[in-house]
Amino acid sequence: MKFSKSIINLFIFGIAVVISSFAIIFLSNVSFAEEFEVVTGTPFTQKMPVLILFLSGILSVYIAVIKLWRNLDSKSNAIFLAFCSLILLVSVSALLYWLSSVYNEVNVSFNRISFPSDVDQITTNVQLSLIKAVSFMFGVFGIIGLASFIVSLMHMRSLSKHE
Repeated sequence: MKFSKSIINLFIFGIAVVISSFAIIFLSNVSFAEEFEVVTGTPFTQKMPVLILFLSGILSVYIAVIKLWRNLDSKSNAIFLAFCSLILLVSVSALLYWLSSVYNEVNVSFNRISFPSDVDQITTNVQLSLIKAVSFMFGVFGIIGLASFIVSLMHMRSLSKHE
């Protein structure tokens, strides 16, 4: 019975990966990909795997929380939540690390300009502002992932005490 629950959870995660893949592929075919490249200086296709992992993590954490809420006595649901939370945390960490390097590159490139114009200053400020906003958003999702991971560990601990 426990084995079948694990298979079901892996199947659910697989569905989340497929849905996330379709969503990211859709975004790569609209103007979002071009805007992404303008702001970050990185081709969207280069970040597609980590974005798919990120979106899969968000969807899976949401599903895992609902599954755990419906059946609080299920250790497999708590393990599934921990697994999905770790995926979310890893992808958020990778994205924040990358955005930090992009932020630094933008600052370095601006500082290399001998006589920056007002347009250079405004463009750089807008770009840095957008990078900060996206970093903050990913940070919030990272906090959600961390909180759900801690909750899943605490729940597994309480379940093991009741056995």
